[in-house]
Amino acid sequence: MSVLEIEKVTTARGVLHTAAGIAARYGVSEKIIRESVDANFMPHYRVRGLADPLFDASESKEWIANNLIEHSAGRKLPESHVILTSDAPVPLIDVPSALKAIIRLREIAPTSFCGIYFLCLGEDVVYVGQSKNVFARLSGHREKDFDRVFFVRVAESQLDAVEMKFIKALNPSLNRQGNNKYVAVAAPGKAA
Repeated sequence: MSVLEIEKVTTARGVLHTAAGIAARYGVSEKIIRESVDANFMPHYRVRGLADPLFDASESKEWIANNLIEHSAGRKLPESHVILTSDAPVPLIDVPSALKAIIRLREIAPTSFCGIYFLCLGEDVVYVGQSKNVFARLSGHREKDFDRVFFVRVAESQLDAVEMKFIKALNPSLNRQGNNKYVAVAAPGKAA
């Protein structure tokens, strides 16, 4: 089907667009659009003779804004603590947004040091832990589902306090299972 054929399909509100066109225009995955249509959530049009649904741009924009976009006001970071490190900051790639503001955050490397570590799965921080030897401690987390690890060096005397503050601030899902020293406090409007 060519663009010209689609441009001939109009409603009282204007030209109808393909799922790919709406996805590109509003930055939403075409897969999510198709799933929303299949579940009959997203407004769309069926045109006799065309297999795929078509969409009104303004209707789609409004529906996407009301149903697929969520605003987060953010949350306060834990208090600053002395973080022991002498190496210069190294730019990190694809750091989860919940960790981006942490000063001197490093991606894990095979070395021995004392600190707080963050197990991440995609954009989510799923576990916060502490160890006198962070790298050695990670082998004990093989059963957890994570794809990256970040850490901050912390003085041994501050491990408990710093870990507890990060757990309370980040509320990681795997720290809520009752098998850890600290139980995360639920964020407003969310169950712990």
